[in-house]
Amino acid sequence: MKITCDVIRDLLPLAAEELASPDSMEVVREHLLDCEGCRDAYERLKKPPVIVPEEPGLNTVRRNLWKRRFLTALCAVLVVCMAGCWFLSWFTAPIYMDESIITGILDNGDGTVTISMDAAAVGRNTFQLEIDPTDAGETLVIWTSRWLEWNWSEPIPRPLSITRSVVHNGIYLFTGEGEDKLIYENPEKFINGGVAILPRLYLSFYFQMSLLIGSAGLLLAFVLRKHRAGKWLGLLGSFLCCYGLCQGIVCGFTFASFFAEQELFWGLSMGICLWGALMCIWAMRKKT
Repeated sequence: MKITCDVIRDLLPLAAEELASPDSMEVVREHLLDCEGCRDAYERLKKPPVIVPEEPGLNTVRRNLWKRRFLTALCAVLVVCMAGCWFLSWFTAPIYMDESIITGILDNGDGTVTISMDAAAVGRNTFQLEIDPTDAGETLVIWTSRWLEWNWSEPIPRPLSITRSVVHNGIYLFTGEGEDKLIYENPEKFINGGVAILPRLYLSFYFQMSLLIGSAGLLLAFVLRKHRAGKWLGLLGSFLCCYGLCQGIVCGFTFASFFAEQELFWGLSMGICLWGALMCIWAMRKKT
């Protein structure tokens, strides 16, 4: 009895998946030699199925749109916060006075000197005075800021005179340039002409190490990009680089400061905002 095409086509799915019995497979093969229509149907069944990607539902589209808007708003807020931190760091940054503010130094002849200062001598409204005792003597830190100038309410008399005992090498003036300037030499105990106060320069160390370690972390993250560790190294490296860059901006890339804690705070705050904004941009890029 001749087997019809209808019977063969009922067997074709099993034959294409190689699930039919050997006898059925032999019958199908013999029929396909003479029947072009069944042969075409068999070839179509042997081809891998075409998977049509499922279109996202309305809820998925709405959720993705909400996430994108949220990331955009968060990025904008972080950028504004970063700009605000930079402005506040600039507005409150100390402006160190040089020796031009000192209008006179009088030796009292009893181991003390009277130092006179006048903000008007350097075109300022006011100034603040800090006295820092060191192993080499006393260091005067005379400074003002844009905030003090703008909010000036005469916090100290102008001009100002102070009397200090002369110890060790003498009396120094902090210049903000790494080495203090000797403004009055002690004739009895003079050792050298200047003293560098290294703790005021530790922000330079933070700046260099954050950029060095951050760059190394980003390089390792690229090498290990297919591993989970690469992701964490990328996050750490990018944060350290953001902090180092912002710390340099806050310090003006000079780093000598009598108020290093304040500049560290502003540098860290700016770094967090910059890093967060970059992470938002990266997340939006991945979603697109």
